Amino acid sequence: MIRNYNIDHIFILGIGVSGMSLAIYLSKKKIKYSCWDDNPKVRMIAKKKNLNIKKISEENLIQCDFLVLSPGINHLNTEKH
Repeated sequence: MIRNYNIDHIFILGIGVSGMSLAIYLSKKKIKYSCWDDNPKVRMIAKKKNLNIKKISEENLIQCDFLVLSPGINHLNTEKH
């Protein structure tokens, strides 16, 4: 699936159920990724699973080839990421 594209680094924004599953999959497949969630409790769970947590920043986003947005992110929220 992912190997069919020329993707070197994936950034996952939102690591709830689907984002966490994707991060674990990418980690097992040794595909470079970073992930972030605004919820500190979710980040703590991800850290316990040794997932690659990176804050949202221009520098981190420039390094990614593909951005995955969690379906749980409220795109109508007035607070910007």
